[in-house]
Amino acid sequence: MSSFLRYFALAVCLLFPRFATATEETKPAPDEAKTAGLTWLKLVDAGKYADSWREASTFLKGMVTEQKWADALNQSREPLGLVNKREFKSTDFTHDVPRAPKGDYWVIQFLTDFDGNNAIEIVTVMFDKDGKWHVSGYAIKSAS
Repeated sequence: MSSFLRYFALAVCLLFPRFATATEETKPAPDEAKTAGLTWLKLVDAGKYADSWREASTFLKGMVTEQKWADALNQSREPLGLVNKREFKSTDFTHDVPRAPKGDYWVIQFLTDFDGNNAIEIVTVMFDKDGKWHVSGYAIKSAS
């Protein structure tokens, strides 16, 4: 084999994996986002709704006032009671969340026992302008 062919074969072997990974979507590890979501949920669990708004993403704070956020959480969380157990269910990475700007998002689901009532909590965490993960959305739906 000529030296040109050897170098060409070596270049193809070295470059081909890079071409394959360059086309794959690069997504950040979910660990930091999951930690941010759980830390935020502790505020909500403690009834610190105003604090949860202050720790939320810039996007969420621009969409709803602190008072409206606290009122909404009072209406949705208070009737459920205390959290007895919260289990991680799933994470999904996306760049597109309905009615939100494009960005890096982890949608994290937990199966949560609220005083015997099972529910699925959906916590959407976005990579914010400050270079950290912050909650940009929260929803609760029945697990049954």
